[in-house]
Amino acid sequence: MKAYKRTFGWLALVAALALVAAGCGGSDDDSSSDSGSTTTTASTSADTKTTETGSADAGTTDAVAGGDLALNVDPGKLKFDKDELTAPAGKVTITLTNTENIQHNIALKDSDGETLKEGELVGDGGTSTITLDDLKPGTYEFYCTPHESIGMKGTLTIT
Repeated sequence: MKAYKRTFGWLALVAALALVAAGCGGSDDDSSSDSGSTTTTASTSADTKTTETGSADAGTTDAVAGGDLALNVDPGKLKFDKDELTAPAGKVTITLTNTENIQHNIALKDSDGETLKEGELVGDGGTSTITLDDLKPGTYEFYCTPHESIGMKGTLTIT
């Protein structure tokens, strides 16, 4: 009986180690994600569109199909979690999620400094959203209205 218990104990240990090793391994599945940037290409009969999805690090680019962009307030700082966004020309929506007790919003101005759209000021847990129906290729500035002067802003590139 002792030999049986000892053998069973070794088998249990080997099985546990195999499970741990399997959990640490990577996946060959293309649908898995990592913290790096990925590029997605969608093909249509008329053209091909490429959009970039950035990592969660500050200062990365973030755009998804259809021009729907997401921003967050960088916790503990008066800045956005990204300072660059990219979207294709046309209809673009930017949604800011506020995770701070201080009120924030999202606004957009053109290269001449003219405000194109300004979202609602929202508190902790709120979202401020702007939609522009026909943005042309170029560079725009997104910002938080009450905190722009202290650097809560970034660049939106429309391709």
